[in-house]
Amino acid sequence: MEEQSSKESPAKAKNKWADRLRGRARMGVACIGGVVVLGMMGVTNPLLERVAAAQVRLKKAETRAALAADVASLRHQAEQYKKKLPRTNDLNDWTEYLLTGIRGEPVKLVRMDPKEQTSVGQCKVLTWQIDLEGDYQSLARVLSWMENGKRLVRVDRFAMQLPNGKLMMSLVVRGLALDKPESGQSETFVGATGAAPAKAQSGKARTQKGGVQK
Repeated sequence: MEEQSSKESPAKAKNKWADRLRGRARMGVACIGGVVVLGMMGVTNPLLERVAAAQVRLKKAETRAALAADVASLRHQAEQYKKKLPRTNDLNDWTEYLLTGIRGEPVKLVRMDPKEQTSVGQCKVLTWQIDLEGDYQSLARVLSWMENGKRLVRVDRFAMQLPNGKLMMSLVVRGLALDKPESGQSETFVGATGAAPAKAQSGKARTQKGGVQK
C-alpha cells in the first residue's frame, strides 16, 4: 500500500502541473517568460561589466582633470611670482632696492646689517637686520612697501619699541632671488672660454712653424 501511495504522489504532482500548463496560451506564456528571463540574464551581466568599466574610466578622468587643474593653478602662481624674482643676488643691488623704499618716507635708518646668504633650491635668500626710527604711520608705510613691492620680500620678525620717547622698529627682512646669471653674462662667459683655445692653437701653430724653419 505504501509503495502504491508513493508511486501515485509523483503522478499526481505531474498531473497537477500538466493541468496548469494545459492549453497553448499557458504554454506560450511559460515559454515567453523563460526566454525573457534568459535574455535578461544574458544582457544584464555584460551591461553591468560595461557600467563598472565606465565608472573606472570616469574616476581616472576625474583624477586627471583635477591634476590638470592643479598644474594650471601652479603655473599661474609661478607666472605671478616670476615677475617678483630677480635674477641677481648682488647684495649692493638689493640694498639699493630696500633703501629706495626707506628713503621715500620720513624715517631714520639706524642700522642695516646684511646677514649670511642661504640657498633654497635654485634660489638665494638674502637677509638684513634693519632698525628704523620715525612715527607710526611712516614706519607702517615702509613695512607695507617691503611686503608688497616689486620683489619677493618677507618680514620674518617685527618689533616696535619706545626708548627715550622715540618709536623704534626692528625688522628681519629676507629677500628671494634666482641663483642664475643673466643671459648676457652667460654668453660673455662662454665667449671668454671659447677664446682661450683659439689663442692656444695660434701659439701652437707659430711654434710648429718656427720648428720647421730651423
